[in-house]
Amino acid sequence: MENNLPGNPGGSLRKMICQKCGTEHHSETIGFKAYCESCGCYLHTCVQCHIYDHKAERCRSLTTEAIRDREGINFCEEYMPESRAPSSLSDSSAAAKNNFNELFGDPDHKLKQKHETID
Repeated sequence: MENNLPGNPGGSLRKMICQKCGTEHHSETIGFKAYCESCGCYLHTCVQCHIYDHKAERCRSLTTEAIRDREGINFCEEYMPESRAPSSLSDSSAAAKNNFNELFGDPDHKLKQKHETID
């Protein structure tokens, strides 16, 4: 997503959102050694890329080589900075727990009842 921002007449800056801390970065390019000034993680990585599938934990591109360290610096030429906010892991895990509890009941609640009957 390209944005013309004040202070950069005629230039186009890309908006990128750090997937670790959610900080917005605006730059023409994200260099190989660029890092987030808020949390210190590298920005030119698989997990910071628009074509990375966070659920499958792999790249959606069929033409890139597999990279072991998805949070480490890489030199992928298909890298595109991610401009969407990071998904909240706590929200998705809470939703998954609620779905589980709806299907099978709340195991913590059953465990508490068992302890109360024993005492």
